Amino acid sequence: MTPDASDEFLPESSAAFGVMDWTELSTEERSCLRWMLRVGEVTIEQTSEHMHLDEDAATVVLDALVDRKLAIRIEERVVYTGSIGQKKARFKPGGLWDDLSQKLMDD
Repeated sequence: MTPDASDEFLPESSAAFGVMDWTELSTEERSCLRWMLRVGEVTIEQTSEHMHLDEDAATVVLDALVDRKLAIRIEERVVYTGSIGQKKARFKPGGLWDDLSQKLMDD
């Protein structure tokens, strides 16, 4: 994806995880992410047990979520970061409504 002029107004938006991004996740990643949304933080052992995977496969799933910046690794735990669906406004008008109100009051 190449940057264009519209990117200057949405630095936060490009990092947020949207609905279409769910389709890019593997079945295991989606299942793990839904579970992490409920529990907040997990270990490899918990993930392995919950998803009925061996620990190596659970590590791969958790690493994929960390690589997508949906979770972070803190010592032995992987913690959900809460970036799903929290996109910011594309354009922040910076006082536009105040200026319009003032103009209407002056007229």
